[in-house]
Amino acid sequence: LTNDDSGRFDFRTVNAQIISDRFTQEPNQKFSYFLKRHFYALTASLHKELMFRIKIDSDTLLKNLTADDAERIVFVFQQARRELQEAIARIYFKNSLVVVLSLLPLQYLERNSDFQVETFNSLNKSWWKFISLAKDREKNERLRLQCRTGLNKRKKYLQQSIKKMQAVEDMQLRKETAELKGNLLLTFKQDIRAGSSEVVLENIFSKSLEKITIKLNPAKSVVENANHYFTKYKNMDRQKKVAHIKITTLQKELDEVELLNMDLERARPVRLAAIYKQLVQMKILQDAHSPNANVNDLKYAFKRLILDEEWDIYIGKNGQNNDLLTFEFAHKWDLWLHAQGVPGSHIIIHLPRKDFHPPQAIIEQAAQIAASNSKARFSSSVPVILTEVRFVSRIRKALPGTVNVRNEQILFVDPLHLN
Repeated sequence: LTNDDSGRFDFRTVNAQIISDRFTQEPNQKFSYFLKRHFYALTASLHKELMFRIKIDSDTLLKNLTADDAERIVFVFQQARRELQEAIARIYFKNSLVVVLSLLPLQYLERNSDFQVETFNSLNKSWWKFISLAKDREKNERLRLQCRTGLNKRKKYLQQSIKKMQAVEDMQLRKETAELKGNLLLTFKQDIRAGSSEVVLENIFSKSLEKITIKLNPAKSVVENANHYFTKYKNMDRQKKVAHIKITTLQKELDEVELLNMDLERARPVRLAAIYKQLVQMKILQDAHSPNANVNDLKYAFKRLILDEEWDIYIGKNGQNNDLLTFEFAHKWDLWLHAQGVPGSHIIIHLPRKDFHPPQAIIEQAAQIAASNSKARFSSSVPVILTEVRFVSRIRKALPGTVNVRNEQILFVDPLHLN
């Protein structure tokens, strides 16, 4: 009954008495380990199947099992032996991916609606098909791992960036602290030694009179250092607006990444390939052999911002990218903006529907972005052209990105720097 001197048995021929003896000899051994240790030729799937049919909990100690349990175990073993003798091969699938090849019906899989089975009367045919499918599965799992790694890396970057931007967005307290330091420097300017790099002053504006440490530029006078603190947050409203736009844009991408991550885990091969292609387009993954993007994928070829948590703004990166944005990606009813008279990026306000028009505040912000993405970025009151995409046309033999515009309006705005 034993295969060798190690005390291991052939489950097809073992009897109930031998099993009962083991219950007594190794009382504190767990049942699952007992099967693995004492019965050879049990693959992982066969072990799971026998455990499923025997219906004894894997952590049950042998001392808690009876002679009736031993009889039940032998009954299941004999049933499995008869099924193996039928020599019918089965390949099990989940989400169109091969899971296991078995000569035994695997009830623990067949009772799960997520799994499908294909049967074969030829062992040779089933084996070669299994090998082929297993290679495909290995390829798909490598692809899934690659996508998962890229998405998790991008998710971590986005979360860190949002956290930094949130710190920038909450600047009111910083402004008040900076103004307090400026007032303290002016109040105690006669007591501060020239060339100091740091000073500790008593906060006379507080009842607790706590000490405030103030860093100084040694090359500047006390008054100049005070003015630095007064003017440090003079553009706070604009900085908060920039931070809010960045946070909204980053959060939109983070939401997309998390949805893709969820989709990835249950994706079948066709969908998995589509996710991989999308990640390449989003520059999360690199693939020199990836196919050209279609129009729906082109949105990842441009810079993107989200205004007021609703309006997608696309920004061209160079002349060729401007052409791609305006003439391949944009809808004809989208709004088109460009700084007048100077080189710069094409800006598109993407409209979900032809009759869905953005408020004037969004248009003005997009114009500010157009100004900041042009050669006039350091000027004030920059003229920006506004029209619909359908009124923009290429100029024959001109450089990429050079266009002719009709039915335009002119907006005068100050650049909104986002970098």
